[in-house]
Amino acid sequence: IATNVVILINGGNALEFGKIVFYVLLSVVLNVIIYLFIKRQSRKRTSPILELEKENWGVNTLISSGIGFAFILVFLFQYSFLEPYTPYVDQVIVIFIGLISLPVPYKAIRQGLKELLLTAPDESVNAQVNGVIHRRLKDTSLIDWNAVVLKTGRKIWVTLYVNPVRDEIPADYGDKVRHLVNPGIEEVFPSYNLDVIVTREV
Repeated sequence: IATNVVILINGGNALEFGKIVFYVLLSVVLNVIIYLFIKRQSRKRTSPILELEKENWGVNTLISSGIGFAFILVFLFQYSFLEPYTPYVDQVIVIFIGLISLPVPYKAIRQGLKELLLTAPDESVNAQVNGVIHRRLKDTSLIDWNAVVLKTGRKIWVTLYVNPVRDEIPADYGDKVRHLVNPGIEEVFPSYNLDVIVTREV
């Protein structure tokens, strides 16, 4: 964005037709192929890096397509009263695409800082974990339960507080709850750690 603003202030940069058109076309095609490939892989496995790469290649595709669109506009402008504005077309389009793409790095930095500082993960992660626990424990003899969830990279850390009905419980009660909940969490988050704490105060 900054580079194109400087070029814009200094009178723009006229696009030269020729071999560059084929390069832009090839760039768009390759970007789309790589984007679709990474998107398909990200569906198969939970990975923040793959998600970020997918969004990054999506932005690359937008920028390449924008430059291709700029060529079309310049070609049309050359035969109209807009011809004097052709040096600015490329910069205006790239700046526009850059501005609408800013949420991608912002989201990545925000999420990375949250994980670095061990704050609560996105609501979708909390909802998935709590949904799994609710389904797994709804038919058990628990008075109440509460789950605290943290996320670092692709791994989640779950501390599950459970309040049993009985005053006397077997020593392996926590293990039984863990074995009950483990398969459900593993289906959603293959990389996880689950701690179960039996308590009266959830």
